[in-house]
Amino acid sequence: DATCARLGLDTLAKKLAWLRENAIVYVNMDAGVGGTRFGGASGSPGMLGAMRGVLEKIPPVVRAEGETPASLWEEWKAGLKDGAEPALGLPGSGSDFAVFVHHLSVPILEFGFIGARGGGYHTTFDDFTLVDRHVDPGFVGHELAARVMSELLVDLSARGGGAIDVHEALLTLQRTALEGTKEPPEIASRTDAHASGRLEDAQRRL
Repeated sequence: DATCARLGLDTLAKKLAWLRENAIVYVNMDAGVGGTRFGGASGSPGMLGAMRGVLEKIPPVVRAEGETPASLWEEWKAGLKDGAEPALGLPGSGSDFAVFVHHLSVPILEFGFIGARGGGYHTTFDDFTLVDRHVDPGFVGHELAARVMSELLVDLSARGGGAIDVHEALLTLQRTALEGTKEPPEIASRTDAHASGRLEDAQRRL
């Protein structure tokens, strides 16, 4: 919204040089906890590997009924239809990360937990009592989200410029671009090679 955009632009203007030199990834949490079940993630193409590495290390909340998945990654998979593999949703706009990904080309990641009924957003009902009684009794989901966030930040810091997987980014961008076209295979192959070279150059500069 306008508030998020203004905040982002003000921050960017003041910290532009520093961000260009030091920023690795912008990790966003907007409405991050709406229950205790991992609901998925979105982010820049090339960031799924980093997200997966963290999720595979963390067990989910034990389920009252049925089998509990071995990790948050498996929980994400279990919630998808027709045996689909987890994939990052593409980032949009209207949140604090927008100015970083769209103006500064800083990769972003965002994740969230779901499972509670109802909930609010930007209302006067978004208070401690609502969360404690209905959204996340005992703040179990919040504790789990905090663990994911802390593990993710440590992992991304260790990876540095290698946090983004250029091969994964290439495949994701190619797949997304070709969804709306019927490009001949030989053209797609040439595009593949050219894009791969440019992405690898960008990674080296990081």
